[in-house]
Amino acid sequence: MAFLDLFDEALRFPNPNWTILRRAAHHDRMTLSKSEIVVAGIAERLCIAFQNASFVDAVALLRQFIRIRGGLHISKSLWSQVRERAETCGIIGLVENDTIELSARSWQSTWLRYSEQIDGFERRNTTPSSLGDGMLNAMRPVWTDYRSEAQKAAVDAWLFAPPGSTTLVTLPTGGGKSMCTVLPAWFDSRGGRVNSGTTLVVVPTVALALDQEKQAGAFFKGSAQPQCRTGASTPQERKDIEACLRDGSLPILFTSPESLLGSRLYEACLDAAEEGFITRFVIDEAHLIETWGAGFRPEFQLLSAFRRRMLSRSKGNLRTLLLSATVSERSREVLEQLFSEPGKLVTVQANRLRPEIGYWFDFAPNEYARNQRVLESIRFLPRPLILYVTRPMQAAAWEIRLRDEGYQRVACFTGETRGEERQALLDAWMSNQIDIMIGTSAFGLGVDKSDVRAIVHATLPENIDRFYQEVGRGGRDGYSASALLCTCPQDIDLAYSLSPKRITFEKAEPRWNAMLATPNHAVSGDVRRINREAVPIGKHRDAVEVDRDWNDHLLLLLQRAGAIQVVDISTPEFVSTEPSDAELMIRIVDTRLLDDPEHFRRVFERVREQEKDNSPTDQLLDIIKAYGSASAEMCLGRQLAEVYDNVQIACGGCTNCRQESREAYGGDTLDFQVSYPNALARQVSAAAPIAPQLSAKLGGWKSLNVTWIGARSAESLKAILPIMPLLARLGFQQLVIPDALFEHSDLGAVLIRSLAEQDKDYTVYPHRVIPVSWLVDRKRPPLLSLPTVMIYPPDDHTTNRVYQTVIAAEGYGVKLPACIHIVHAALRLTSAGKLFTEHVDGLTEVFDRFHTLIRDITATVN
Repeated sequence: MAFLDLFDEALRFPNPNWTILRRAAHHDRMTLSKSEIVVAGIAERLCIAFQNASFVDAVALLRQFIRIRGGLHISKSLWSQVRERAETCGIIGLVENDTIELSARSWQSTWLRYSEQIDGFERRNTTPSSLGDGMLNAMRPVWTDYRSEAQKAAVDAWLFAPPGSTTLVTLPTGGGKSMCTVLPAWFDSRGGRVNSGTTLVVVPTVALALDQEKQAGAFFKGSAQPQCRTGASTPQERKDIEACLRDGSLPILFTSPESLLGSRLYEACLDAAEEGFITRFVIDEAHLIETWGAGFRPEFQLLSAFRRRMLSRSKGNLRTLLLSATVSERSREVLEQLFSEPGKLVTVQANRLRPEIGYWFDFAPNEYARNQRVLESIRFLPRPLILYVTRPMQAAAWEIRLRDEGYQRVACFTGETRGEERQALLDAWMSNQIDIMIGTSAFGLGVDKSDVRAIVHATLPENIDRFYQEVGRGGRDGYSASALLCTCPQDIDLAYSLSPKRITFEKAEPRWNAMLATPNHAVSGDVRRINREAVPIGKHRDAVEVDRDWNDHLLLLLQRAGAIQVVDISTPEFVSTEPSDAELMIRIVDTRLLDDPEHFRRVFERVREQEKDNSPTDQLLDIIKAYGSASAEMCLGRQLAEVYDNVQIACGGCTNCRQESREAYGGDTLDFQVSYPNALARQVSAAAPIAPQLSAKLGGWKSLNVTWIGARSAESLKAILPIMPLLARLGFQQLVIPDALFEHSDLGAVLIRSLAEQDKDYTVYPHRVIPVSWLVDRKRPPLLSLPTVMIYPPDDHTTNRVYQTVIAAEGYGVKLPACIHIVHAALRLTSAGKLFTEHVDGLTEVFDRFHTLIRDITATVN
């Protein structure tokens, strides 16, 4: 009997065996559809709640289960345990023979518009998947597809990133950004079996570091495992990490900007880069560099100096990856300026708003009313649920409040949660032991729990960006999630206090002069050592913490203006004394800053004006007031699109959409665009050698036309696919396939598993499997300078377009080390007026004979 049927049946008995039911849920998970997996997760939670006598939690889960599945029968014994609470949550029980038939009314709120729709459940993200590659399948055998073409393009771009380049990837929350980090690291280290060096990953929060360490570790079965380095790491753990960095045995290290820049880890990473053991550097949630880095966590922007040191120590081999869900135009400019050299930036942009999230807003008259409304909503909202507040003391108060209401499956995670408790909470959250997580912004950033169904803000976030990032924790499995923001006048001052402070010219000038006056400041040419803790000229006192904060703020502002460049946070290469973390090395790019006060004023005020915001808190307040009433004049998706430039609009429901009876939209496509500088397309980091016997067959042209005969149809191409894994084994890394075959799931899965099979002894080369359509769409990734095999479509017109793309690629410097063109014998290039084989240079061979040759060569290689 299937698990859900077994669960329905078991509830009719007075004392179900909850342990057996939970085991059945795990056992049957692989056989369930996606929607059934969500429902099974609710049932599993319900089993745990009943087993632990958490009856208030059980009522909420019963309600959620009924609202999705319809009526449910339970025994009179179970009903007696939950009846009193159930009736206050809209659950109705009717006696039917020996059981109670349950139904659940919609939530009819007196203060929230359209509350009856808040727990609806439907699939909202239907973005089609995209055929994977052998590396993906070898890493996780059940995966033959990427989540989307955009994810595929992002992983592809980073895997083959040229030395010294920077890759900026934007994928929607839940779009699989972490795969960009994990797959190349897994492949380079062969799952932890080979000491190939470290991918260094900087993340903003400890929660994210711990979560990503655990998620990545699931793929590594060798002796070397990904690790994270946080403030809670023991001295011995830190020493072990530094040793593994220096010998190349650590595949991935997750850490924070502060842990990286303020410890011995800094020098360990530089030493590893010099030895060739760090060639991949990743910054996750990179949009925070522009927002947090300009304000209360300057280390985000100081990472740019560290990255330049790494690049230099690696002899130009370091590759940098910047990951984010949403990047505004201003943020993109800052990232390019700080973390890329001219002409070295590759971008993969798939900016789409979340189609899964439905939005509700309420502005309560006072704090008491706000709290009561949040409590009411929690009775009706689906689980898992995250309750966001701003301060740790608010989170602690909410935990007490909810436990007083009878909830037991509740926990609290803030910036003050420490050490082992953090990991224990994350483990419990991911394993369905917690239904409601109360958190500050320290919780959830990038934590990949896919089935979060509700996000509640019992606070006023300081800006739209924080709000949107936090609601993005919901619905990552593609199903609907509800976002409810409840605030009140008492929240406003706190929100304003959190907005980044901008230094004024009157405060900036004496600080700049004080830093320039650092003793022995001239070091080497235009590089100067300055004191981050310098007290402003005219102030006669010892330095305090705020001096460093404001000085960092000013220096980073001048760096964003392009007037200076932060070179390093320590001085080992320039002075013989011990470096101090109170010192920075800066390069004066605009030397007029040194002796022209008016020029300093103009530079300062220009960049300050460019970055000046309309109050970000005001923007969010305007949204709350408009969409919490009937005054919203446009879909919230369009409003958010004004915040996030160049974004694909989507909306899972807002006041305006509900007024207009507009259904959730935007989840059926995920547009993406790749910008690849021409110079980089001809520089790849992993070009493979061709097997000598095959190289000899290609002749001096290094080009071979392989012809086939028969009906000119996609069906006829099926017989050609089996040659592709063999060619990949022999060094061909760029495999181009007609879209008709790409979209055939059975054929695609067989191809990908065959490519993965080649990887059994870990000698296959990194490869890319791309559809023909990518070659003729300028928004898609270009051809790279890799050994290439192309199966051309059977029609003349499309083949002509594809071949013109190959010629164009040669025009901007892409040189294919070897190329095999597989074409129908009668195929003509319409632009040339000739048969393909008459026009394209190279030897010609018939497919059957060539296939036999390749099988023979592969056998000798094995």
